[in-house]
Amino acid sequence: VQFGHDERPLVPISRLMTHGIIKNPGGQMEGPQDTLRDFADHVMMYYGRGSQMKEWYITPRAMTPDHWKILGHTHRWALANFKALCNTVIVGGRPDEGNAYGYIGWDGDHGVAVVRNTSVASKTLTIPFDQTVFFRGAAGRAFHAKVVYPYQADLPAQFKSGEPMSIEIPGYTALAFEIDPGEAKISGAAFPPRYVPATKNPDGNFHVRVSQGNGSRFAFLVIGHAQLPDMTINGQPAKPSRTSEGQPNQFAGYARAGMPSEKARAWKMASYDLSPFGGGDAVIALAASRAGKQSTVEAWLQIDRPMGAAPAKDDLDLPWAIAQNERRETMCLMAETNLPVAAPRVASFAGVATAKSVRLGGEAFGVDGGEFGEKEILLNGKRIGALPVCGDGWKEFSIELDAAARASLHAHNEIVVRTNGKEDKFKFHELALDVELSNGQHVSSSSQEKPQTSFSDWAHFEGEVFASREQSQPVVLDFK
Repeated sequence: VQFGHDERPLVPISRLMTHGIIKNPGGQMEGPQDTLRDFADHVMMYYGRGSQMKEWYITPRAMTPDHWKILGHTHRWALANFKALCNTVIVGGRPDEGNAYGYIGWDGDHGVAVVRNTSVASKTLTIPFDQTVFFRGAAGRAFHAKVVYPYQADLPAQFKSGEPMSIEIPGYTALAFEIDPGEAKISGAAFPPRYVPATKNPDGNFHVRVSQGNGSRFAFLVIGHAQLPDMTINGQPAKPSRTSEGQPNQFAGYARAGMPSEKARAWKMASYDLSPFGGGDAVIALAASRAGKQSTVEAWLQIDRPMGAAPAKDDLDLPWAIAQNERRETMCLMAETNLPVAAPRVASFAGVATAKSVRLGGEAFGVDGGEFGEKEILLNGKRIGALPVCGDGWKEFSIELDAAARASLHAHNEIVVRTNGKEDKFKFHELALDVELSNGQHVSSSSQEKPQTSFSDWAHFEGEVFASREQSQPVVLDFK
């Protein structure tokens, strides 16, 4: 689905106020594993929208010289292209459905486009080249383009005014390029493919030969809808270097008309750094999580591969070419596949007393803290912890029971979530007690059958409503 000119906002994008660049010591609006390139991508997409009211919410001590370099170069480039960015329109498809999208604006025969691929797979973005994007020139003329971010290079594509432009965008990549009259200066593939030795063995494991001198990224990506699998590398449990997750945008009540997507869905992602295996092999095995949820999973390699590019032009009015000597590439190792899930075995209560550990697990959504107070979790009337503070997205949690809490367990147990009575709208689901037996095997109690939501008038309501403003209905978790 592509944005048509009849679907664009009546107010020009450049006249819309959006919150700007946020950078503070608390890491607000960023992840702890975010890289300089992630920050640069964010800055470029913010400026590339064409917003003419630019806002910086920056604590200077949170910035490094490289952060300032990214911000300064991008800002100066936007000033140099002020007239084109004043006229930006959105192109492409809905990003919440995994489509490539972007913005293009024209100043006479000079065009500026900033585009982004929200999918792991390479995508081709089609951009109109006519009056629907406010290009006012004559049709049938030759144009060429130059990439100015995240590297500097001529784009090997010949464009003709009046005919749509097709741009290939690698997975998870933001690009900025300028378009001007004239013939393309080079020809060939924009992103020449490089075969990465990777196979799926008959036993279902992946065999990856990791080359040396990989560039800044050589990662194995796992995407779950909506559960991530367990994973081992060379027989050892693997810990992701980065994780992320997303939920379909529910939109505020005043903005819901026509907005919620029927295609967008929840996802979770884990990235495993394979660079420590450079010069060797990584044998990767995926297995359904012992959490016992049905999920589909896809697997990819993501590589920022080195290449001998010409040096970038040192120009303060150009974005910083942060990836001048690299090109991003993704390779699908496993298309979306159902992993078989074994139902968790309900433990006998007799085995709980000698277990290595007992943990209460579940997921919470929309839990606020501060003046709204903690959301206490009571097990058989005794506090064992609290729901985690989280935004409008499901967040997993796990609480290990101490000796006193384990002593209070019975074959029949009840969990209650208690609040301070203030109107905080949140929900929780999938509560269960996970038991690690003395032999290392994991079994569980029965699990929560339906979600519970604190208030029934909430846009995110599902399942059952709380018993009162102060507490949930009891959740029964039984052992045999």
